Amino acid sequence: MAKCNVLHLSSTNPCYEYSMRNTSLDTITEDKDLGVRDLKFPMHVSKAVNKQSRMLGLVRETLTCIDETTLPRLFNTTVLPYFEYGNVSWCQRFRRNKLEYEGIQRRATKLIPNLRCLPYRDRLEALGLPSLCYRRRRGDMLQVYKIQKSIDRLKSNKFFSLADISTTRGHSLKLKKRRSRSSLRQNVFSQKVTNDWNELPAHVVDSDTLNKSKSRLDKLWIKERYNLL
Repeated sequence: MAKCNVLHLSSTNPCYEYSMRNTSLDTITEDKDLGVRDLKFPMHVSKAVNKQSRMLGLVRETLTCIDETTLPRLFNTTVLPYFEYGNVSWCQRFRRNKLEYEGIQRRATKLIPNLRCLPYRDRLEALGLPSLCYRRRRGDMLQVYKIQKSIDRLKSNKFFSLADISTTRGHSLKLKKRRSRSSLRQNVFSQKVTNDWNELPAHVVDSDTLNKSKSRLDKLWIKERYNLL
């Protein structure tokens, strides 16, 4: 019984009390599924930031010399994987969460003394580190590619509907943009990726392999590599 809880969804939910074998079940407001805190994504961002802040502090205390070569490697191997785990399943709807998320990399780039006084964007360019917001956007496009090309074992029609194409411009896998009344719905994965995906040229979408798609996408978005929001 200790592992069973009740999670009420929707603002119109009557929130009944439930029990099993005469034992009342506790009501919760969030839950963790495969490491991602579901339904409370701002809290997930905060917990991820706190955890990686401690990891960054450990790196700073352990190493006495951090330069332009070691920092990108350390950040990419110790901090970045946690941020990017399951990142297509949770979104950052609010500006404060995006800034909080980006703040870890901002702090990391200040660990190099001769770059500390430069603006954040200039530090990223000097280190060759793309912004975390850019990496999320890039990751979304690659996930759509994997779904559309059946690389992942997911049914495309469960996520997307192809648009009715009446022009030869663009590619043949354009997605239909559904109407969304709420900002919550607009930030669902299948909705938020539509505009970016539809604007991609055919040579990116029609790539034979995922690696080719990555390479071509990076070349296409090279000017957006260090965009912050």
